[in-house]
Amino acid sequence: MTIMIDQSGKVEKTNEDTVIAAAGKKPFTVLLPSAVKRKIAEAIKQGRMKKYRRYPVIRIFAACVFLSLERLTPNDAIIIDYEYKGHDNQIKSILLNYIRKKYPTFRKGQIAFVEIGKQVAAHTLAYETYKKKLKPSKTISENELILML
Repeated sequence: MTIMIDQSGKVEKTNEDTVIAAAGKKPFTVLLPSAVKRKIAEAIKQGRMKKYRRYPVIRIFAACVFLSLERLTPNDAIIIDYEYKGHDNQIKSILLNYIRKKYPTFRKGQIAFVEIGKQVAAHTLAYETYKKKLKPSKTISENELILML
């Protein structure tokens, strides 16, 4: 099965929520509240999370994508909409580290980045959840995100 991933609300915009949607056989969405993003950003600035000063947005995005893959199986393909061009390899590497803890044989080639557009279910799911027309499947807490990072 193929799981399509899309985002609504950029991670780096700390004044708005971020939603990551995984559309496949059983859709799943995660909400990263703006308050959590602000707390994490502040912790990084204050040096409490020094090792995450490089590319914190990419790390947070990859963690949220992983959390949206609640229903992933070892044979699934993952297609992620281009959100942070030029950082595909970093995102893929971080994501593979998370996935391989659960599925050690998951292959790098099972993850691809594509412009998926607005006509895809993942986009609609992310956007509708972002606009609060749909409830998220999961809301990420500050502690959960810190443990992921």
